[in-house]
Amino acid sequence: MHKVKCGKCDKEYLKNDEVAVGCNDICYDCALKGFIGNGGPEESDINTALLQSGEISDADLICLQRDLEAVDYAARACSDCGQIRCCCDPSEQIDEDEY
Repeated sequence: MHKVKCGKCDKEYLKNDEVAVGCNDICYDCALKGFIGNGGPEESDINTALLQSGEISDADLICLQRDLEAVDYAARACSDCGQIRCCCDPSEQIDEDEY
């Protein structure tokens, strides 16, 4: 992480170049405002602004990645029993090796 100056508001902030998605130096506040204007942010807006600005620590990035993987994994659960591995219908079993 190193200090950079936001290209929109001139605020200095720490940027994690390993994480920053955007090619411009833009702080979290300006990135978030670009997504939502003056409205209320959703969790995905907050996460995207953190990633775009690079104002996310390595530890927070690991937590975010684990949370997103858990959501993705749970979305593949059987609609009948809610389990990832189920025997409801063998033809509809999920192959965990695909993920």
